Amino acid sequence: MLHPGELVGLTRKDLVFPRDVGYDMDCLFVHVRNPKTARFARRQRGRIDDAGLILVFESLFGSLRLNENSFVGSISLFRKQWNAIMSALGIPHRQSIRGATPGVLRGSGATYWYACAENIPLIAWRGRWARTRTLEFYLQEVSAQLLLHELPATSRAKIEFLSNCSLAVLCHHLDLAEQHFVSGSG
Repeated sequence: MLHPGELVGLTRKDLVFPRDVGYDMDCLFVHVRNPKTARFARRQRGRIDDAGLILVFESLFGSLRLNENSFVGSISLFRKQWNAIMSALGIPHRQSIRGATPGVLRGSGATYWYACAENIPLIAWRGRWARTRTLEFYLQEVSAQLLLHELPATSRAKIEFLSNCSLAVLCHHLDLAEQHFVSGSG
């Protein structure tokens, strides 16, 4: 549930993998530099518990030098790549038409966690919302949009196809065992 600008600016030093702390923890901590809510807490961290995601992130970024960026490019380049992917899938991506901008990542993450647990204080903590009222606005806004439901059948078919094959392609590309994601074990 990072802001897009926080995500794009990460370096390897900002990613603290379980191996970086002698496996004393089984989660990935993400140091957020220059957080949007710095007035409430200057040092902020995100946390990723999903073992499969940690494996992917470690495969992608674990061998980078500490000061090396995890994304080589600007927020503008990230947005251009985002728009190209959304266009290829037939997903509107302009804010003026309530499309899927990179900003939906934060609200969608909150909505996902809400669907899993309905624990608003925990979601607010994990998403670094200073006030739960702000989180509630995110949840209502994102839940009401239901963008996927409103897409044409061709776009939904492309998304479903990508969803069905993306794990296998990712695992093959990164030379990871696909069963790790199915069983959740390491």
